[in-house]
Amino acid sequence: MRGDGFLYRDPRSPYWWASWSVGGTRYRKSTGERQERKARAWLREAIIDSRVSGAPAKGSKSLTVGRLLELRRKEYQRKGNKSIDTLDTLLKIVLAEFKGERRALDLTTKRLEAFFDDLLEKYSQSTVRQVSLHLSGAFAEAVRRGEFSQKDLPHVRKISEPKNARLRAPSREELAAFTAVAPIWLSDFVWFAFFSGWRSGEIKGLTWSDYDSDKVIHLQDSKSGKPRILPLAGALLDIVERRRAEKVRPMAGGKAHIFSRNASGAPLGDIRKAWERNLRASGVERFTPHDIRRSAARFRRQTQGIDSERVQRMFGWSSGKMLTRYNIVDTENLRAVLDSDCIESPEVSDSCQTETPE
Repeated sequence: MRGDGFLYRDPRSPYWWASWSVGGTRYRKSTGERQERKARAWLREAIIDSRVSGAPAKGSKSLTVGRLLELRRKEYQRKGNKSIDTLDTLLKIVLAEFKGERRALDLTTKRLEAFFDDLLEKYSQSTVRQVSLHLSGAFAEAVRRGEFSQKDLPHVRKISEPKNARLRAPSREELAAFTAVAPIWLSDFVWFAFFSGWRSGEIKGLTWSDYDSDKVIHLQDSKSGKPRILPLAGALLDIVERRRAEKVRPMAGGKAHIFSRNASGAPLGDIRKAWERNLRASGVERFTPHDIRRSAARFRRQTQGIDSERVQRMFGWSSGKMLTRYNIVDTENLRAVLDSDCIESPEVSDSCQTETPE
């Protein structure tokens, strides 16, 4: 970074500070990072931004809505958050109302109050809450980077989480009714989610290169950032082997996705439209792919009586420092549990047992 900028410590601050020059003007700002490696990444990004769009503003007047939201996105990327696609969807809701070239100063408290009133009529309370949180985060990042003044911050309404939010856990009977009228790719997706307890994004990202000859799936890119393995048996093995038999694999070999709508091996992508159609056709009360994860946990803990430690490892949940040492799963032990799984529909699996083993 010699010639571009440098990092230094301020004894009054716990963070690394950065200094760099653009157009003959030197800037000094807190990186907001405690680790030198992350602070250097912040400095590189700041220098690139400065060269592309000019020096960062010393006040609030030149910050646009587009730049404001881009700061939030870059913060997400820098922290390695996995839900960047969801963030983009939420930021588009803001851009639909406030065009990107408008000044961030135009997002006054009064304007934002009217904006959230309109959103609550169009979207669920949970969605509006996420928009509020990300907009607040965008302003906070702009202030941290010196591109918006603290005194100009508008009040961003705090939306409470809906009562009884995240409590839906469809039963196995409901899942059976849902999958009975679903295309085979969606049925496989649902039952794999139920018996594995994995997140929908993790399942969508699985390729044939993640499945080895020992019938074990290796998840390298999880939300927690830690790799996981899943030994297949019972219904899970049925699902994957059937997809292999149906040649749901790509011409591109191992890069093909295990869960695809057809034999091309292309990723599933957005399944919301197909999901809503299937809900209407099945008559099942509305639930989301994420709700299946709750059903799976309930099944493993309450029905099968599996201890919480193994469930947390299987689902990829973190439970404090006590579980950080469990990076290796006892595959044979877990395979014995999975071997008792069966899908409610006989058309999908013929390995079901009528009773759950003790």
